[in-house]
Amino acid sequence: MASKTRFWLILGTTVGLFVLMIWMGVNWMRSEFTGVVDRSRVVIDEGRALGKYVTANGCVDTVFARHAAAHGTSMMRSVTEQFFLEGCLSTAQPAAVCDTIPAGQSMKEMFRFGAWSAEQCKVHKLYDRDCPRLLQPLLRYCGGRRT
Repeated sequence: MASKTRFWLILGTTVGLFVLMIWMGVNWMRSEFTGVVDRSRVVIDEGRALGKYVTANGCVDTVFARHAAAHGTSMMRSVTEQFFLEGCLSTAQPAAVCDTIPAGQSMKEMFRFGAWSAEQCKVHKLYDRDCPRLLQPLLRYCGGRRT
């Protein structure tokens, strides 16, 4: 009889701890996700505000400067920088930046854009792996202007 009681006690404790861990994880994710959404909105608004006063080239130069000034690498930093560029381009004055960008929907054009992005990072002396992804909004921006 004692072994049955002990079994149920261990099982109940294990299930209770498991449920507690899930509850804590869900609450943590909820609070973190809210912060991410709020931060993204702020960054997009910052980009839009700057875009009212600069050309698309100015947006690109600013995102490179922000990237160079940031410390460390993270996926969230890369995403917020892309949001900033997208917001900036949405209100910026058109410029000749799209004239040199390989933009298209084919796989070949996307590879060319990736190589072009990596080259732009080298020109700006940025060698981290996240840098080429900064310019993804530029592909959408220029692609939409050409159609």
